[in-house]
Amino acid sequence: MTRAEIEAKILEFFRKEFEIDNPGMDDDLREVHGFDSIDAIELLLEIENILDSELTQEEKKRAMDIRTLNQVLDYIVSLAEARQAGNGKSDGFVKSSAGKAHGDMTQSCPHPSEAYFGVRRNDEG
Repeated sequence: MTRAEIEAKILEFFRKEFEIDNPGMDDDLREVHGFDSIDAIELLLEIENILDSELTQEEKKRAMDIRTLNQVLDYIVSLAEARQAGNGKSDGFVKSSAGKAHGDMTQSCPHPSEAYFGVRRNDEG
């Protein structure tokens, strides 16, 4: 999947799920669009759908620094490339375990209210 194809999927997801049309690719998602921790979890699930693979705990932690759509795209492309390099797959994606559901994202987070994409719990500042 090319970066342009990933971008089209993410922009469509933002239109459908968050009702955000034509977001600036460098807009701060939280500051400009009111992106919150629930939105971040939904986006992580969509990223797993795009990759057709569950994210590791370390990959989820990396998402905490993401602020913009360009950073989201860079993140997805880097994950796809890592999966391709690690598995020798030509399509760049790893399939999820057969029949295994992605499950509740909060169960794999260090804390159920742990937030990603620059949205942190109030007690963390």
